[in-house]
Amino acid sequence: MSNAIPFPEGARRGAGRPPRNLPHSSVPRIARICAVGQVFDELLDEVCREILALSGAESGCLFFCGDEWVPSRLRRAGVSGSPPDLAEAYRPGPAMDRLLDRLRAEGTLRADDLDRLPPTDPLKRLLSGLPVRSALLVPLKFGTRLLGFFALHVNGTPRLWSGELLPAMDLVAAILSAVLERRRMEDRLRASEARYRFLAESSPDQSPPESPTNPV
Repeated sequence: MSNAIPFPEGARRGAGRPPRNLPHSSVPRIARICAVGQVFDELLDEVCREILALSGAESGCLFFCGDEWVPSRLRRAGVSGSPPDLAEAYRPGPAMDRLLDRLRAEGTLRADDLDRLPPTDPLKRLLSGLPVRSALLVPLKFGTRLLGFFALHVNGTPRLWSGELLPAMDLVAAILSAVLERRRMEDRLRASEARYRFLAESSPDQSPPESPTNPV
């Protein structure tokens, strides 16, 4: 899995520590940032920073899916808060396919302690050999279509993903999903308009010229 957007390091809050006084004020701020659709890509760095501050996670990655339902490379935003090879752990293959199927069918995936997962678990297989102890994967969906997901990670001590954090992450996912869907529709509209202009400009005019003896 490539083209992840690793979350920036500046918003780290420490391994395994549950967030205290969960900053719900970050959620409206993310909404305001995402509302600026035309510069959404340029603001992803700040969006990721807010998600880390909201969750209390050490690091995370944001993935977008193409129309083929396979996460595709976009760009890196800011300085990574993840180990250099963590984003690449979400690589194409059978384990990633199973993970995406679970995100579509089950929604948010919690792994409070990766060591307790069975060896066949797709998330455990993807993160095997990396210093991640806990992970939370939140899908970005519009209807039944998977638009992407963001993955939060904690090293060291296991982290219990619970309390106010889960509904807050659901709200963040809903905001990001709406923005991604709007951008997808805008891109399709622009492509359709471009095709129409091309056809209109390249097609010869089959209508005879208008004249008193040959009215159209």
